Parts: sequence; C-alpha cells; structure tokens
Amino acid sequence: MLTEKTSSLSTFQRTRGMLRLLARTIHHLWRIQPPDAASIHTHHMDPAFEPIRTEINVKLGQGQYAPAVKSDVAAVAGDEPALAQRIDARSTPACLR
Repeated sequence: MLTEKTSSLSTFQRTRGMLRLLARTIHHLWRIQPPDAASIHTHHMDPAFEPIRTEINVKLGQGQYAPAVKSDVAAVAGDEPALAQRIDARSTPACLR
C-alpha cells in the first residue's frame, strides 16, 4: 500500500520513508496495545499521533491537508475531536476504547 499510494509523491523517500512511517506506527501501537492489532494494517497509522502527523505533513510535504485532517480525520490531543473520531467514539464498544 505504501508503495502504491505514495509513489506519486516526489518527496517520498521510498524505502527510508516507509521505514520511518512503519517505525512510528509500531512505536505507537506498542504504547497503546490495541486489542484488535494482531497484525499491522494501514488503518493503524494514526495521524493523531504527532510523529506520524509530522512525517505526513513535513517529510511527505502534505501540510496543505493538515487543516482537513485535523477537522475531519484526527485532531491533535487536547483539541476538539475530529469528525471521524467522534463517529468512532459513538460506534466503538466501551471495552475497546
């Protein structure tokens, strides 16, 4: 997925960029230990986690999408939750939150 979706970005450093994103994702998953993470999938790349957000905005040069991501996908900790986060909170059972 990373190769296909990011290959059109001139700023993406292929192997190095993929490894950085995966390392940040693994670090975040290790910290939060979600019960549904038997394997790592693209939906585990949480743009609310600052190192992943920075990788996308700065290293991939996608900062122009930061306001949309913040309001619709994943808000920064301490801010009002984004639309997707509010929907997830309503539909996720309490035992998985």
